[in-house]
Amino acid sequence: MNKKHIIILSTFIMAIGILAFYFVQPKENVETINLNKTKEEVLKQIISTSHTSDAGVKSKNETNQQSLKKEVAEKLILGLYIPNVDLFLSSFAPKIISKDLFSKKEIDKTVVANEMMDKITRNGKIARVKFINLKGYFNRDTDKFALIIRYKDNKQVKITLQTTELEISNKNARKTFVIKTSAWEIIRKIEGQI
Repeated sequence: MNKKHIIILSTFIMAIGILAFYFVQPKENVETINLNKTKEEVLKQIISTSHTSDAGVKSKNETNQQSLKKEVAEKLILGLYIPNVDLFLSSFAPKIISKDLFSKKEIDKTVVANEMMDKITRNGKIARVKFINLKGYFNRDTDKFALIIRYKDNKQVKITLQTTELEISNKNARKTFVIKTSAWEIIRKIEGQI
């Protein structure tokens, strides 16, 4: 091979590498969570007694897993925004939140839950929240999402949360995701960015 062929081949391989890198990279889909609309939607869901296999209404680009992650994010944010301890606690995997609650010596676990909520909201200062559906390589769904929380004092944090499917014994029940990340870990992430 002469130099000309080597240069052309090298350029071609570099171009393929750059294109492959672009298509393999994880993508992020950022959506603002409307706090008032979320409140209405989650309350309707709680009041509703019907259990279907559908995860609710989703946009054209939203996968079932994405809508389930967004649903648990909205539930968490609403529990923090209202504030409602039961809604907040139900956003987490039972084993995780139980471990979080019992990590404190306080007998009244509602006091511990309120402490967690106050630390996450920075005493009710949440102004805006954006949901980011995190994708993996080759644009595959993952069990993670991120929230960008902007507070009333214009401070902003980005936290990544991991989800898991809630184990339900009723096979006809609707698939539900819960947060697998510890509430205390969320607090550490927030405090580390403020």
